[in-house]
Amino acid sequence: MRSGRANITKAVLFWAREKAGYSEEDAARKIQVKVERYQAWENEDEELKPTVKQLRRIAKLYKRPVSLFYLAESPEGFQPMRDFRRLLGDGIRSYSPALLHEMEVAQQRRNLALELYEEIGEEIGKFELNASLSVRPESS
Repeated sequence: MRSGRANITKAVLFWAREKAGYSEEDAARKIQVKVERYQAWENEDEELKPTVKQLRRIAKLYKRPVSLFYLAESPEGFQPMRDFRRLLGDGIRSYSPALLHEMEVAQQRRNLALELYEEIGEEIGKFELNASLSVRPESS
């Protein structure tokens, strides 16, 4: 018995893969399909869509609900944190999919905490830590 095709939005599939930090090749390998097939799912080829079973694998890999892929357009809002720390000669960093997921979870928790503080009418305490490049960490 063949599984039905999932009538998902290709732009959302692309968005979810990008936000999860996977290349097309890595995603295809983890979902267990050929790279060409995965690329066809993200391109404008309306004939080829993943099966429902494949969509479930995609959703699990990207840590997103299956229903997200049926949205008319990509969600707005989450932006990965920027890391301005750099070592000499260090180029632009690319984050692992696991780190991107944890950053998104941390951002959601922060937003929830801010909403709760606002709802109960309590002020958020100030962060009083000071640091300087001239102070050695071992001396603190």
